[in-house]
Amino acid sequence: MSGARSLLVASFAARLPTTMIGLALVLATRDSGFSYAIAGAAAGAFTLGLASTGPLIARLAERSDAARTVAIASVSSGTLLGAAALAGHARSLAMLAAALLAGAALPPAGAITRARITHGANADERRSLYAFDATAQEVLFTLGPVVLTVLVALWAPVPALGVVAGITVVGGLVFARKLRSQVLDGAHERRSGPLPIRSAPFRIVLAGALLVGWSFGGIELSVTAALEAAGSRNQSGLVLAVWTAASALGGLTITRFGPRAPAARLPLVYGGMLLASPLLVLAATSPVLLAAALVLHGIFIAPSFATMNEVVASTVEARQGEAFAWLSAAIISGISLGTATAGLAVHAFEPRAGFALVAVVTAGALALALAPRPSRRPAVPS
Repeated sequence: MSGARSLLVASFAARLPTTMIGLALVLATRDSGFSYAIAGAAAGAFTLGLASTGPLIARLAERSDAARTVAIASVSSGTLLGAAALAGHARSLAMLAAALLAGAALPPAGAITRARITHGANADERRSLYAFDATAQEVLFTLGPVVLTVLVALWAPVPALGVVAGITVVGGLVFARKLRSQVLDGAHERRSGPLPIRSAPFRIVLAGALLVGWSFGGIELSVTAALEAAGSRNQSGLVLAVWTAASALGGLTITRFGPRAPAARLPLVYGGMLLASPLLVLAATSPVLLAAALVLHGIFIAPSFATMNEVVASTVEARQGEAFAWLSAAIISGISLGTATAGLAVHAFEPRAGFALVAVVTAGALALALAPRPSRRPAVPS
């Protein structure tokens, strides 16, 4: 498992920018004088672009030179993010288009990595690897907003977005180099087989992931709006870092407990997030109380990611790289919807409306996790 862990660590260099880009786009758009509706649309456009091409890029990486695919995609995405920063002071449509294309070009580093480390691993090893992956990912989500806050303080939101574009290029090239130098046992097996999306149990997991992502996107924008209303907009990165730090803590603790079967653990982590959601509505007017509520919500995030990955690994036998990319696509599509719809809710009402929306979609995810699952049937090979 040491080789798998080293590949995971290298992949974090390529995944760090995704923890900053959404918030960077929101702040840069607002700093350019646009409304929260446009700011939410910019961040949503990026994640929508990422979701639309993730499975395709993952499939290409599985069937060809993964290192070259990651390198080309990372350079393209970083260049387009730089264009989004330059377009911020021009027209909103230009910034939205650049954000969409930047997301479409970004490689799904997490999906590519997870597909490589699962081959040959037993259930306990997968649980350990996915817990490590989810916890480390949340450390990145803690680090990313803090780094972005420092960049904004040193310069301004628009130049900070340009720096994030450079980090995207460098991180992608670091990951590509590791992919070229390291080959794990069995990493190139099971490339062919039925399309994962044809599996009914897998589609149910995707639907739940979509709603969970929706709640995450809604929280990120609503926190920014709530802090601006309280006169503390520049603290949004730090408050969101508290949220993700709580998630990392949950990944180290909660992930180790509960039923061994991942499908049985999924309703527990979704239920924990649902119980914490009303507290966000009540705490929206106080930065300190909001940070406390985010701690209670955040401790269930990393366990939800780890458990969803385990469910996918146990549900899909072939084309796992593509399957993990579909899972990522579902989550980030939900984030896109959550950011955009929360932006509309905040613009039409107030920040608490965004948090109320979070509670509704989290309840939907829990309902899907509790629903009876259809039996697995062999899909017709494509």
